Amino acid sequence: MKRYFHSVFFALFCLCTASNAFAYDGVVDQCTWCTTDAIFRQTAKQYYDLGGVTLYNLKTGTIHSYVFGLKRGYTDQVEPPPEAIEVSEIPTDPSIYNAFVNVSSFYQFAGYKLQAAITVPYTDLGSNIPGLNQGTSAYNVTEDANLRNRIGIEIVNSKDRWNQVRSFYNTINEAGLVYFGLKSEIVLEVRIVFADGSSALYRMTANSPNSTKLEFVPGSATTPRNQLIPDSNQPQNQGTWYGPSAGGDDLNRFGQHMNTIGAPTNWSSSGGSPSPKEVRCTWKAGQTGNTLVCAATAY
Repeated sequence: MKRYFHSVFFALFCLCTASNAFAYDGVVDQCTWCTTDAIFRQTAKQYYDLGGVTLYNLKTGTIHSYVFGLKRGYTDQVEPPPEAIEVSEIPTDPSIYNAFVNVSSFYQFAGYKLQAAITVPYTDLGSNIPGLNQGTSAYNVTEDANLRNRIGIEIVNSKDRWNQVRSFYNTINEAGLVYFGLKSEIVLEVRIVFADGSSALYRMTANSPNSTKLEFVPGSATTPRNQLIPDSNQPQNQGTWYGPSAGGDDLNRFGQHMNTIGAPTNWSSSGGSPSPKEVRCTWKAGQTGNTLVCAATAY
């Protein structure tokens, strides 16, 4: 019984012309275990009744296209034994080959993943986002849903400003989907850095429900000193935060933020009050429900 693969992508190309003898209408599939020509050929036999197959390995940068026939002495049958199948290699369709070269090069450059991960300053987003200015920080991103959403949209709108994002869209996202069906493997991550040095991460995958924007990654916002900015009142956000005198950040701003997400604090975080040296947030049960409680433990 021949095996079929869920990742098989039936390339329904309308590229067949008299001038292109290798226009391809077979199957394009990834073979991560194909490391030698012999393994490629043996694997190709499993696609015998589909007319032709292009198999590729992104990690090794290898791609092969095959057509099939029966060896002399064997009669035509629905499922001939592997030894009866004659595998002939043909040149890969130029469109598929060129796309593969670009995708494979990116894959190897990015450390064997189809992921573009870049960092850009907030100023690269332009002036189209109300509320985004020199005073904006990652705290504002976690506290303002509209600002969060607008940044995700503007990253897509501004992609032509950034070579890495443009490359991702034009080479990886488009070619990877059209020819190779690599939906689950394609990821774009953009970390936005604000004027104070705080940052927030946005992500898009080929499976993202909305292709017009990148989504904020929960739990990705950090202070200038790379301390977590919790975006929810949940037990996974327990921990210890440090103030300026301990090499950390302004914990008064941290306290104000924790109050906005419903976590009570035991110190005054109003302007002019000294920032604690250390704050510890723990998950506690209360009469009105469970919550994070943040307490200053040192000044």
